[in-house]
Amino acid sequence: MTAAAWDRIADVVVVGSGGAALAAAVAAAEAGAQVLILERASQLGGTTAVSGGSVWVPCNRHMAELGVADSRAEALAYIRALAKGSEDPALVEAFVDSAPAMIEFLERATPLRMFATRGFRDYYTPYGVPGAKTEGRSLEPVPFPVGRELPDWRERLASRTSMVTLGAYTTLQEDLSGLPVDPAAVEQRKREDIRPKGAALIGALFRGLLDRGAEAWLQTRARELVLADGAAVGVRCERSGRELRVAARQGVVLAAGGFEWNR
Repeated sequence: MTAAAWDRIADVVVVGSGGAALAAAVAAAEAGAQVLILERASQLGGTTAVSGGSVWVPCNRHMAELGVADSRAEALAYIRALAKGSEDPALVEAFVDSAPAMIEFLERATPLRMFATRGFRDYYTPYGVPGAKTEGRSLEPVPFPVGRELPDWRERLASRTSMVTLGAYTTLQEDLSGLPVDPAAVEQRKREDIRPKGAALIGALFRGLLDRGAEAWLQTRARELVLADGAAVGVRCERSGRELRVAARQGVVLAAGGFEWNR
């Protein structure tokens, strides 16, 4: 198609703005691609932003901070025991082998900082599943100063601030400790808009994307892939009541929630 056939052209178009979407966007932007993110909702971050923000990463370097050792064999044994033969062996091995490097990459490329949540065990640890760990594999983000780093996006970044019962201003580690949280620390987070959990993860990744010139369109619904010779070359989407055609020179990343169940 000619340039005139498109309303916008980018190198990589990412559909969705949750953790997976923004991680993919960071990888593309770090490689020099011009990235455009399409998000259907009026706020950035998807389900990730209102979640606990925990990421399960076996053999991650932060486990050492808790004095916990891990191994590839243990991680694979745990996943295989739970999958009961339904897994793709190559994908499981690729995940275990690359997940620690993925976290280290995101911490280098963006302001994201993670730590191993003390007391957060693998879900099936009590049931004698091989390879399970009592803590260390679940990482959560250090609270991120949204008010300072993303002042123009504060109202457009989804978070738990309206769900106080889910720990809107506390970390998972603070929640799990059973100890009182310093009221002064919580007040500071509220006053300065320092967000923990999923909003911290999204905020830090998005700050890194803005620093690389990436752009995000909110309230933009992706409707259809534009194909040429069997390859995805763009996306047909709706924005502000208009149908737009967005070209992707290098590819389209589908990271909208639930798409994997849509045949």
